[in-house]
Amino acid sequence: MESRVSTISRYILIDPDNNNVYSEELAEFLISIGSTVDTFFRNMSDCPGIKEHRTTLEITQSSDGLRMNHYRAFSESYYELS
Repeated sequence: MESRVSTISRYILIDPDNNNVYSEELAEFLISIGSTVDTFFRNMSDCPGIKEHRTTLEITQSSDGLRMNHYRAFSESYYELS
C-alpha cells in the first residue's frame, strides 16, 4: 500500500487543494485500505489479551456486530494508540 501511495502521489500531489480529486483508481485504493484495516482489527479483536479486556467484552455483549467505531473504542482502551 505504501508503494501505491508513492505511485499515486507522482500524479496527484498530496495537498489540501486536491481533496476533491476523484478517480476510479483512488476509489478502489480507498476501499482496499478500508478492507485491510477492517481485517486487521477483526484479527486483533480475537487476540486473547484484547478479547478479554473489559471494554471489548462490554462492546461485544451490547452489539450484534462490530463496526469501526467499536474497534476504535476497544483498541484505544487497550493499546492507547492516540
